[in-house]
Amino acid sequence: MHISGISWIGLKVVDFGQSVEFFERTIGLTMIRHDADTEAAHFRLANGDLFEIFGPKNPEAVGGRQQITLAFEVEDVVATKAEMESRGVEFVTDVERWKDHAWCYFRGPEGLVFEIKQSGRMRS
Repeated sequence: MHISGISWIGLKVVDFGQSVEFFERTIGLTMIRHDADTEAAHFRLANGDLFEIFGPKNPEAVGGRQQITLAFEVEDVVATKAEMESRGVEFVTDVERWKDHAWCYFRGPEGLVFEIKQSGRMRS
């Protein structure tokens, strides 16, 4: 198992509009997707990392009451999940896929939820 970095951070916010304004205009992140109906905004950082914010209406926000979730980048999410499970790590989702990405969520210390993610060719 090799974790090469942190490739994704998801943040649940209370005021979606104000947060979009702050991250896009105030600090200058590049928005690549915005959906006001589901309150989701995606920002791509210069190094390829993905930062997403989710408002209260968003059904996809992860981590229960947890405000922030991060993803550890791995080469093979299926193999890494199997190795982590063999070490007693509790996974809270199966492997999910979208295009060339794969990810799943696990419970860490103190019940916090984290993610392992395989970004595929879109990372670079």
